Amino acid sequence: MIDAACPKSMRFGPCGGVRADLSCEVDKRPCPFVHDTVQSLPQLPVPQTLLALAHPLVIVDVRAPSAWTGDVRRLWEQTGRALQGCVALLGEHVDNPPTQDDSGALDPAAVVEILGAFDVPVIVTVTGRDRDLDDARRQIEKYRAAGAAAIHCVTGDHPAAMGLVRPTTFGCESVTIVGEAVDADIAATVGESPASPGDRLGRLLLKERAGASACILNHFGSAMDMIEFAVQARASGVRMPLVAPVPMIGDAASAEGLARFPGLRLPPGFVRRIVTASDPAAAARSAAISLSSELARSGQFAGVNLSGATGAADPWERVRVAGELACAILEAWD
Repeated sequence: MIDAACPKSMRFGPCGGVRADLSCEVDKRPCPFVHDTVQSLPQLPVPQTLLALAHPLVIVDVRAPSAWTGDVRRLWEQTGRALQGCVALLGEHVDNPPTQDDSGALDPAAVVEILGAFDVPVIVTVTGRDRDLDDARRQIEKYRAAGAAAIHCVTGDHPAAMGLVRPTTFGCESVTIVGEAVDADIAATVGESPASPGDRLGRLLLKERAGASACILNHFGSAMDMIEFAVQARASGVRMPLVAPVPMIGDAASAEGLARFPGLRLPPGFVRRIVTASDPAAAARSAAISLSSELARSGQFAGVNLSGATGAADPWERVRVAGELACAILEAWD
């Protein structure tokens, strides 16, 4: 049953928003899940695979610029040109939902179609925030009809964790959204936050049993930290591909923006190496490629996820920088 003590109304917790002191990201109440073994599911479907999309998988977080008055469609077309050979992950951000009319954003289904015209597969995020399971099902069907490659199924951040104040309800969570994607016959990806307290390996197995086809891991330290977690996951029976996180930042502001998200820990020294460099943009590129290469050599990951704001204020420049970095990582992976 849903745990009444969880402000996200979760059943299959803990989410990634558990703080280091075991309190909830929402209101600092004790998380009801962190001391329990993660619940199990009775069936183990064979998950669909994303590896046919590209190998390695270089997944790039993309989002429309907030309150921007430029030509959004042209910007997405340029994004499609820049991300050749990559996969786009379209988020559903708590601070700028992609369906928000006054943000200058296009509906995610339209973005899927635009990027698809440039042969860029798109993973579209569906969260449980302000959405019940029927709503999630309708969104999944719409994105599937538009040609989405997969649905990224996450419970979602709470606005309070980002310092935002507004009424919010959670009508479903990552595990149940995965089930809806499987029923709709579209691949489902999930996230996991190894830096957060709780049974993270158990959560991975649970999501795989629900039908997840890949896990995009959240930032949680050094390359060695990531590799050790991946080894532990395989030893625990996790079969689905794991995608490692690589920060895509170029200055202190973009690093701070990424670090605001709960359940996240950037590699030690990563930010300092960039912000103290004489050329932060070049340092950011070098650091990301170096980290990606180390992860590739481990043989534990199907690819990487580039997340962050690149440090470029101009939306066109952000697209260019992200595309060049993704292409460089693709070239360096082998």
